[in-house]
Amino acid sequence: MAKKRKLNNRILRITKDMTGVEEADVIMAELEAILQETKTDMPIPGKVYVYSYIAEKKNFLTDLYPIVQVTGVYEWGWSGMNLHVQEPRNYSIGRNLTPLYMLKPQEVAPALSLPLMNLYQN
Repeated sequence: MAKKRKLNNRILRITKDMTGVEEADVIMAELEAILQETKTDMPIPGKVYVYSYIAEKKNFLTDLYPIVQVTGVYEWGWSGMNLHVQEPRNYSIGRNLTPLYMLKPQEVAPALSLPLMNLYQN
């Protein structure tokens, strides 16, 4: 009999216990705790990350907890598609409040289902 392949989806640890009234700050804290093994300071193009970020640009609607598919890494930071707002954005080095936490491919859709988006006007 063939063994069942166990999917290592860390995000499901959070979603299985959700009641629907969780706040983005609490969810981000839970993500930081369970995503420790994939934390980094610099992203890799093509990978998807979640982190806390304060925008540099003034009067700009931004996402405090973006989920970003990185498209390029540069001296000044990185560019990528913010999957919450479905827009390309630039992210400056030194503006994130947490390390970047890489999501595994099977974790992206469950992460996007979390009420994590927290838009604010900088």
